[in-house]
This record gives sequence, C-alpha cells and structure tokens, in this order.
Amino acid sequence: MSKTKKAIQEAYFALLKENHHRRITISEITRKANVDRKTFYLHYASIDDVIREFAESKVDELIERVFSLEFPADQLAVRVFVVFNQMISEYKDILRLLSDSDA
Repeated sequence: MSKTKKAIQEAYFALLKENHHRRITISEITRKANVDRKTFYLHYASIDDVIREFAESKVDELIERVFSLEFPADQLAVRVFVVFNQMISEYKDILRLLSDSDA
C-alpha cells in the first residue's frame, strides 16, 4: 500500500473514532491526511472505496495468516477459526466503529 493510501485510511479511521455518529466527508479526510482532493480521487472514487480496500486487505491478511500456521492439513476450519478470532480481537475497535457509523 502506498504512503498516501495509508495516510488516507488512517485519517478516515481517526475521524471515524472522533466522530463515529456522523458522516465523514472527503474534505475532512484530505485535511487530516494532508493531501488534496485530487490526490484522494487518484486513489479512491469514494469513501466506500477506502473501506472496501481496508476490508479486502484484512481478508488477504486472514488468508496469509491461516496458511502460515502449523496445523495438520485436515484442520483448515480450525486454522480459519483461530485466525479469525485473533483478527477480530486485534481490530475490534475499528470493527465497532464501522458497525456504528453511517458509512
């Protein structure tokens, strides 16, 4: 992920944490990320794309982590369950914010 995309995602989640009961605007994100609107639109079409990319990166992380564990091959479901629970614990604050937001 590029430095700019990371800054945009971090800005979005920081704003969501500060203002989780109202809609976040692209202007707020760009100010917080210290990028201009054109730069935002070079990377994302909308705020939904920021959220979607974050979610996709977490699915990729889940898959990577599942297959890095030392489990017998016939216990794939156990591996998925173990990693999924770890990730929910690690990202619970962000998940809670996303579920409570108007995003």
